Amino acid sequence: MDRLAVILGVAIGGALGSLARWMLSNEMARRWPTLFPIPTLVINLLGAFLIGVFVELSVMGLAFRGAGRVWAVTGFLGGFTTFSTFVSEVVRLADGRHPTQAVGYLLVTNAGGLLLVWLGMMIVRWWAGADR
Repeated sequence: MDRLAVILGVAIGGALGSLARWMLSNEMARRWPTLFPIPTLVINLLGAFLIGVFVELSVMGLAFRGAGRVWAVTGFLGGFTTFSTFVSEVVRLADGRHPTQAVGYLLVTNAGGLLLVWLGMMIVRWWAGADR
């Protein structure tokens, strides 16, 4: 894989993923203002699902090979999802005397993320007709 293609793929994908996260987060926050960080939760869970789909498509050789995989997974989805925002929101909830919400957010994000990566992979396998 050409090193320049990888660098450009990560840079462009990351910029587009970050922009998509910002736009989606702002729109959700405008429509559903709440103390609970719904936009970050939705974005991280959606990103987990899409990573499952993209990685499985790549593993099966159906899409996202080479620089395309780097662009989609490392670049776009790396920019789209955000661990640092998630962690800071957990701490903010806990510091704001909302420990139940902090723990719930932590559990739903992690368990939901694992489940959605698996679900994305299973959907691709089903769609491709592969029983693994």
